[in-house]
Amino acid sequence: MKIRYGISNCYYAVATEGAGGALTYGTPKEMPGAVALTLEANGEEIREYADNIEWFIMALNSGYTGNLELEVLGDDFRTDVLGEEKDTKDVYFENALAQSNEFALLFQFELADASPAVGVRGAMLRCKAGRPGIAGNTRSNTINPDHETVPLTCLPRANDHLVKAKADSTSAAYANWFTAVVEKSA
Repeated sequence: MKIRYGISNCYYAVATEGAGGALTYGTPKEMPGAVALTLEANGEEIREYADNIEWFIMALNSGYTGNLELEVLGDDFRTDVLGEEKDTKDVYFENALAQSNEFALLFQFELADASPAVGVRGAMLRCKAGRPGIAGNTRSNTINPDHETVPLTCLPRANDHLVKAKADSTSAAYANWFTAVVEKSA
């Protein structure tokens, strides 16, 4: 039996759209401090009835929506993805007219069984991030860390309809997972 636990090795790679909606990705950048990734499947089931029976069923895959929770959201992500601007005094500004950039999200979950723990690595290939909320609490006799949560929408890519990828430690792509966004081989 295997169990899955723990998220680590979060990276993002900014996407650029080319001809036919094909995405190319920049070099992945680390997002340290991952606390949780929660994504729910999006899409409806189409059911068609005929001859007094359920004639046809088709599930639509519209990607995923959810949240990435981090200890602290890095400044690079804020500028690269969310479109915040850093001025010459190292002050970050959020502009209401700024548009966020699409990106790939790379991550790892740990798997454990009777053997030593290994990881399963994942990639959401076309993500849009929403703005994180702002929260803080006073300190009392204990400290409870406040986290930053980024709302995510993970969509199918326009050119090939791919949504996500995953690989375990037996995959040839596993070792270089975080150096470049993985693409489907022929």
